[in-house]
Amino acid sequence: MTHEDAQGISARLDRQDQKLDRQDQKLDRIVEAMTRQEAICGQARGRLDRVCQTVDGNGKDGLVREIERLKTAREIGSKGFWALVSVVSAIVSGAVLAAGRALRSWLW
Repeated sequence: MTHEDAQGISARLDRQDQKLDRQDQKLDRIVEAMTRQEAICGQARGRLDRVCQTVDGNGKDGLVREIERLKTAREIGSKGFWALVSVVSAIVSGAVLAAGRALRSWLW
C-alpha cells in the first residue's frame, strides 16, 4: 500500500466520520422532538383519563349514570303526572255524572 492509498483511505474515513456526526446530530434533534411530543401526549392522555373518569365514573357516579337517573326520574314524574290527571279526571267525571243524576231525579 502506498502513501497516497493510505491518504485516500484516511480522507474517506474522515468524510464518513463527518457524515456520521451529521447523522448523529439529526438523530439528536429527532429524539428531542420526540421527547417534547411524548411530554405533550402524556399530558393529553392524563386529561383524557380524567374526562373519561368524569363521564363514565365507576358505573355508579359518572355523568352517564347521572343522565340515566335523571331520565328515569323524568319518566316516573311524567307517568305520575298522567296518573294524577287520570284520577282527577275520573273523580270529576264521576262527580259530574252524580250531579247530573241528582239533577235529573230532582227535575223528574
